[in-house]
Formats: sequence, C-alpha cells, structure tokens
Amino acid sequence: MQILARILFAVACLALTALASVMAAWNVDERAQAQFTALVNDAQFNFNNRLNAYVHSLDSASAYVASAPELSAADWRNFVELIDIDKNLPGVSALGVIRAVPDSQLSEFVAKRRMDGMDGFSVHPKVKANEHLVVEFMEPLATNVNALGLDLMFDKARHQVLDDARISGAKVLSSPLSLVQNPSSPGFVFARAVYSYAKANANGSPAQPRAFQGWVVAPFIGAVTLANLTAQPTEYFGLSVYDVSADADEVLIYNHKPDETTYQPKFEVTLTEPIFGRNWALHFTSTILFDATVKSYAPLITLIAGLFTSGLLCLLMEILVRRVNTVNLLVARRTKELKARGDENKSIVESAYIPILILNEKDEIVQANAAALELMGHSQRSEVKRMPISKYVSPVAKPDPSVRPGMGGWTHLGANGRLLNIRRSSWKNAKGDLRHALIIQDVTEEANAALRIAEAEQRWQLALNGSDIGVFDIDLKTGRSIVSEAWKRMMQVEDESADFDPQAEFLSRISPQDLGRLQDADRRCINGETERSISEYRVSDRSGNWRWMRSDAAVVERAQDGQALRMIGAQMDVTDLRMAREALEVSQKRFELMISEAPVGMAVFTNDGVFISVNDALCQFLGYREDEILGGVRIRDVLDKAVMKHVISVVGPQAVDRSRAYHGEHECTASDGNKIWALLSISWTFDPVAQSDIYIAQLCDITDKKNIERMKSEFVATVSHELRTPLTSIKGALSLLESSAEFAQGPTKRLLDITRRNSDRLGAIVNDILDFEKMSSQQLSFDVTEHPLKDVIVDAATMIETMANRSNVSIKLDLPDDPLMARIDPARTHQVLANLLSNACKFSFPLSDVEVRTSIVDGFHIVFVCNRGCGIPASFRSQVFKPFVQADNSAKRQFEGTGLGLHITQKIVESMGGRIGFTSEPNKLTVFWFTVPIANKEAATVLKIAGE
Repeated sequence: MQILARILFAVACLALTALASVMAAWNVDERAQAQFTALVNDAQFNFNNRLNAYVHSLDSASAYVASAPELSAADWRNFVELIDIDKNLPGVSALGVIRAVPDSQLSEFVAKRRMDGMDGFSVHPKVKANEHLVVEFMEPLATNVNALGLDLMFDKARHQVLDDARISGAKVLSSPLSLVQNPSSPGFVFARAVYSYAKANANGSPAQPRAFQGWVVAPFIGAVTLANLTAQPTEYFGLSVYDVSADADEVLIYNHKPDETTYQPKFEVTLTEPIFGRNWALHFTSTILFDATVKSYAPLITLIAGLFTSGLLCLLMEILVRRVNTVNLLVARRTKELKARGDENKSIVESAYIPILILNEKDEIVQANAAALELMGHSQRSEVKRMPISKYVSPVAKPDPSVRPGMGGWTHLGANGRLLNIRRSSWKNAKGDLRHALIIQDVTEEANAALRIAEAEQRWQLALNGSDIGVFDIDLKTGRSIVSEAWKRMMQVEDESADFDPQAEFLSRISPQDLGRLQDADRRCINGETERSISEYRVSDRSGNWRWMRSDAAVVERAQDGQALRMIGAQMDVTDLRMAREALEVSQKRFELMISEAPVGMAVFTNDGVFISVNDALCQFLGYREDEILGGVRIRDVLDKAVMKHVISVVGPQAVDRSRAYHGEHECTASDGNKIWALLSISWTFDPVAQSDIYIAQLCDITDKKNIERMKSEFVATVSHELRTPLTSIKGALSLLESSAEFAQGPTKRLLDITRRNSDRLGAIVNDILDFEKMSSQQLSFDVTEHPLKDVIVDAATMIETMANRSNVSIKLDLPDDPLMARIDPARTHQVLANLLSNACKFSFPLSDVEVRTSIVDGFHIVFVCNRGCGIPASFRSQVFKPFVQADNSAKRQFEGTGLGLHITQKIVESMGGRIGFTSEPNKLTVFWFTVPIANKEAATVLKIAGE
C-alpha cells in the first residue's frame, strides 16, 4: 500500500511540473504578443499624428490664403518657413497654392505672377481646357521648381482630387501618383479647397455665399511619411503599406523588411486605416531581432526546477514514511509504560486522604476513592456510581472573594453546607470517552476568615482612595511608621522592599525651611499642649519640584504615665490650593493698584449706588475728597437717575448679555454743582466674598471735546448757510444766461454747462454738510407716513437715469406688482435711493446694468441695489459708512464727492427704524441693501439678512 502511494505521489509531481512548464510557455508568448502589439499601436499612433499634422498645416494654410486676397510669393514663402516643413511635417515635399484659371484669363494670370517677382513663371504642360488648374506657389521652391506653374489638367488623377475637394469642401487625398519632385516612389497629393469668408452686407441684406479661391495642397512621398514611425529600432518589426481603395488595384506604398524574405515571423498584425477617402492597409511583422529579444528560457527553467522539486518531494516522502514506522514502534512501547503508570496512579488515588472523583461526559460519577465516599456519606462505591455530581455539590451563585489566592479550581457548596474548593481536569480515555477528575478540598473555615479580612480591607481602601488622603501610623517608641497606598502615591514612592522606611523617606524630602515648624507642632501635640498637630510644609517630588502638603495628626495611644506611644494622621496635597490662594492675593493687589494708579477716574460701587473704592483721578474729576465719596456720596449724586436705570438694565444681573460693558457720553454733576461731560464705561460682576453685585466704572473727562464739537457744529452751520445765499444767486444768473439764445450754443454753452454742474455739485455738498450737522446735533426732522415704497424707487431711478446714461450703464427695476406699502419718510427715502443708485452708476463697468429689487424679511421691506464693477476693497469695508471717508482720498481721484453720502444714508435708514449693509467682491458683484418697516406691522427686533 505504501509503495502504491509513493508511485501516485511521484506521478502527480511530474504532471504538475509539465503543466507549469506549459503555462510558462503560454505566458511568454502572451507577453511577447503584448510587446509586439504595443510596437504596432505606437507606430499607428505616430502615423495618425503625422496625418493630423498634415491636416493642421492645410487648415492653417487655407485660413491664411482666405484672409490674404492679394497673396504674393514672398508672403507664401514666409508662411511656409514659419511652419518648418522639414521639422514638423516629415514626408511632405512642399506646401502649394493652386488656382483655377479660365482659359481666357491664363495670359493675364501668368503676367501677374511675373510682375510679382516670379520672372520665369510659365504654365506647363500645354493643355487644351476651358479651365486650367495651375500651381501658383510651391515652397520650398528650391526642391519643387518643376512643380511651379504645373497645369494639373494634364492628369486625370490630379485634377480629380481637386474637383472632389472643391465639391465636398473637405480635405481629400489622391490615389498614388508619380510626383514631379520624386517620380520613382509613390506619392500623394493632400488637397483642401479655399473659400473666402462670407460677410454681411452693409444695408442689412443677407450675406453673399462664400467665394471659391483655389486649393492649398501638400504633396508627400508615402515611403518618407511612413519611415521611422516609432522611437524603437526599426529592426524590431517590418512594415508594408498598401493602398487598397476600391477604385483601383492594390498599390504598394512602402515596404520595410529588415530580414530575409524567407524568414517566417512569429507575430503579424494588419490594420486598415481610412485616410480622407482612401484606404491604406498597414501590415506589421516581427523580425528575427524582435523574436530573439522576447525569447525566454522560463519554460525550460520551470521544467528543470519542477523535476528537481519533484525529486526532493519524493525523497522527503520516503523519509517521512520511515519516520512514521519508527514512531509507531515508540507508541507501542509507551502504551505499555502508560498502562503500568495508570495502574500505579489508581492505587495512589484509592489510598489518598483527599476526596477524588472521576466523572464521565454527563458529569456522572464513574469512580470515587474512600475519602470521597466518606465526604458524600456513603460506604459502598455502588451507591454513588452513575449518580450525577450535582446531587452532592452545587456551584456557588456568586464568586466568593474569600478563596485563597492560588487555590484555583471552582468553589462549590456541599450537601452538608460545607464550602468546597474543587479542582477539575479533563482528558479522554483510550476509547475516546471524555473524563473529568475532581480533587475536593474543604475550605469553609479558611474562607470565612478570609472573607472577614477582605471586607475590612476593602472598606478601608475604598475610604482612603476615594478621599485622596494619605494615612500614616507612627510608632513613637521605635520611630517606625506604616503608611497607606494613597500616601505612597502622593509621595511618589517607588521602593516596595521589605526594609523600606517611610519615616526616613519623609524626613529626607521635606524642605529644611519647613521641618522645624512641623517638628514643633508634633512636639506640642505629643507633650499634650495641643490636641492636634496641624502644619503645612513643602515636599520635593521625583522631578525636584516642591509641592505643598498639609498634615493633621493626633496621639491615639499613651502609656499610664502619659507618654505618647502612637500617633495617627492624614496628609493631603494642597499645592493647587496654595497656588490659587497666592494667585488670588496677587490679583487683588494688582486690581487695587490698577484702580488707584489709573490716569482716568475709576470707581467700584454696589447695587445700592454706594462707593466702595475710588482713585485720585476720580476725586480730582468730581472735586471731592476720597473720604467724602466713600462716606456719603452716592452714584445718583454724580449721574442722572434715568441714566443709571438704563445702565443697570444693559449690564446688570438681569441683562440678557452681562458679559458686555456699557459705553456712553453723559453729563456728571461735580461737587460744586456744575455739569461736566464724561465718557462713561460701566461693567458688572459678582463679588463672591461679599455675596453681592458690584459695578466697575470708568469716567474720562471729555468736556473740552464737547466744547470743540459744539464750536465745529456752529462753524459748519454758519459757513453752509453763508454759502447758500451766493450759490442761489449764481444758479439764478446761470438760468438767465441759459435761457438767452446768444449763449445757448457754441463754446459759451459748454462753459455754462460746466458752471451749472459745478454749482449743482457745490449745492449738493452744502446740503450734505447741513444734513450731517443736523444728524450730529439730532435736529434732522422726519415725516414718517404710510407710503408706497415702489413709487419712491421708480422716482429715484428716473431721476438718476441721466447720470446712468453719462456713465454708460442701464438701470433695471425688478419690482413686484404690489405697491409695497411701508412706514417711511418719502423724501428721505428718495434721498437714500438717489445716493445708492448714483454710487452704483459711478462705480459700474461700462455697458453693465444696475439692478434694483425688493423682498420681505421678518416684517421689513428689504431693497437691494446691485451693480458689477470694481467693488469695495477689503481694507476699506470697515470705513464705508464713516463721514468724510472715501476709498480713494487722493487729489487725483476719479470720482467726485464729499464722503458723506453713505454716512447720511445710514443715519436716515436707522432713524426710520431700518438697517443698512452691503456685500462686495472685487471686480464682481456689489450689493447695498437697506430695510424699512412694512406698514401696519410691527418690525422685528432682530433682522437676519441672508446674503445674495
């Protein structure tokens, strides 16, 4: 039987070796075929690229001829030199222009060419025809002089390809020809008809059809075009190209055979390429060099390696068979030894004092020794045989923590209530039946004692670990101490050896500056002077840093004579507490120093208005002494009661956002009763010590600033009013002059227009300044009524239309049919729209649109003014609504203005209960928007605008 198995194994190995060799040969052929296909694809790709280059050159030549009605020989020569035929069009002999010349105009055509500098130009050969197809230009001329003036009517194939190109309007390839440039090799003419571009008539009538101007041609030699198609050596493949078009017999164009004609190639591929009306067959064959290059010895190597491996496997199998025979002999010998040892073990079990049971796979008792029978209350083995073990012992429902570590096994409860520790092991007998051996030990007393100790230790450790308090117990007679695990973690103790001395470790790491204070506290407690020893001290950790500790200890045992014998205490890490306390003290001192030394008036007062802290700057500002303010002055004596009520509502404990501070300009009452202006800043906080609200106030004297603003306002108002009177007279005089026929034309009218625009501009500036001043002094009046917002938008757009025309832009309104009733001041809303529309027109790209549209959001009408232009620089966006500010403030800026328009617009919109804003992208879309309340509806308190 073993001999047959060896023979079958050897045959299988040889079969696998042969299969592997065949697969390797197939794989080599597949890789070689893929390499040859890659060569063919590369050649085909390059061939198509060359044809595409010919096509592009004809397209560009056609466009050039069509765009140059009077084309000269020099122009054509320059054009062909730019194309660089030798480099970019391999195979092409030249690029030429052919004209269709009626027989009656042939002499005139020749004379014109000679006047163009072509002295020897003549038409040849002489052909009788109504129309001659004459080669007008052919460059480079040096190698194509014979083709110049050639009349292609002499050959049917030549004029047929030109007729096909003219009729189809497409690029056409001729059948194989004998070119005058190289008569010995098949050549081709690639032709395209040239048509002039159609133009529309000036009177708007339909465009005339495109006029035929002639042909551009590219004669090329097939053998040159097809040579060197790949970057690979040409010795790797042979190539034969045939013209196989249906209108003629098969013609050999190109034949490249590196090998002898008798060599039979291993790989062949034939491709048929449609080429502008012709079909070319490209036949590729592999060469001796290519076949030798892809040849591989992998199949032979695979066969040799397989045979060698098969021999090794057969040898290995022979070795294994012999080893199995040897093992079988050893097994028989060991079986006898095991049987003898089993009998010996059985005798030992029977006489053992420890109960031992043998169970089957059903946990039924198969065998029991005398000690086990005694434990179960039986005297005969037959009484317990085949009885389930569960009848005598049951598993404990909850694992008992009292089992001694290392005891192992399962803990069970015996039938007599005793706690048993059972070790169980399993094996299979000679028949394969599962058997379990149970070794039983009574651990009732031991478990009860261990349980009591474990519970005590667990409670103690839980208490210490949960509180993160280290406990120490010092024997004052010996100086030795016992410490908890928490104390070790706190002290970063790593030494767990039996001779570790915690007291020595502690004394070595305590700061020498704190050791004396700690020892003094311990001495007074030991001597009975104090009940407890409480002290804070520094201890170095393993990194060399100091950490603060706090210990609290007491003497718990004394001798009859009062001598202290034992001290127990607890130690806590209070580093974070100390650091927090020190940081609080530093912060308190810094805050007090900041208030006392601040250059502006600062004060802290309670919710009742009682000052609890002031600095010298505040005392000087109000004219009080510090003791007067702290003794009886209240905040209501300094600030108006209504102001304080408003401030508390903004920043007090009941405010929505208590994190922000209040800022405002208000009048304060000094000690002498005079009113002085102050810039007031107040914030709220809670004092956890006093458990009360406190307010921190800053008062900066701005009386001089207010006086300057008042004088500026008066000056601006005076100047503006003084400008209006002469400006009115100037406008009246201009109106009289413009109504006179004498000044209504010529240069005088231009001067009057310039004067009128400047006077209008000056008037607008004066009006802006007056409006700005009224807003600054809160004197600008509003007449808010329910009015159609749509009418105001239309009126403003109509007024700005003239300016839009000057800026070469259009205003488009995208408004609903609804009148858009709103609560507005119509005149002021008109002013807002005029400002936004004029700005949009000034800063829009020429020939663009300024668009106005509306929407409704949260009880408000929202108006969008959109334009496309230069946009608003990112650096200027925060200043858009500030007065007297422009993006270009240079003296040579492109657009005029005071920089007040958007500021006034913002104030008007906000005064009517709305909001205004913008979005802008440089050189793209800019959108300004503003809102006004809808009539008969309560406006939303918070408006969220979705940017568009």
